[in-house]
Amino acid sequence: MKVAFVSSYGGHWVQLKILADLIEADQKIFISTLDNSTDQPSLKLVDFNFGSVHKSLPNFSRIFSFLRKEKPDVIVTTGAAPGLQVLCLARMQGIKTIWVDSIANSQKISLSGRVAKYISTETLTQWERLSAEDKKVKYVGSVL
Repeated sequence: MKVAFVSSYGGHWVQLKILADLIEADQKIFISTLDNSTDQPSLKLVDFNFGSVHKSLPNFSRIFSFLRKEKPDVIVTTGAAPGLQVLCLARMQGIKTIWVDSIANSQKISLSGRVAKYISTETLTQWERLSAEDKKVKYVGSVL
């Protein structure tokens, strides 16, 4: 099984790396917005948020081509907007996806997570209380 892991840099990346260590796969590939790090993703994305969505335009063709070339079996993302962008393009190609909302979102699911729950194969929260409030979101434990 080939798994692609996707996240923005910072806390999202820390959580993603922990998840990646826990998931068994024949091949692991990484997609991120990393800038200055010893970690080098297979595909580097332009970072953006919902207020600067125009910055995401260069990502579309790069993500689409990358997914068609690499053909991952599943995408795992801990989010932010670039993770949601990959998730959307992956679902359009029939790839299974898992959205894991950041542990920092203890009061409510993130904006990207609220969108992801309608697109993703599975949407997970790290707070049991939040899954009780939304039937499209599951709790299976926390990463940290």
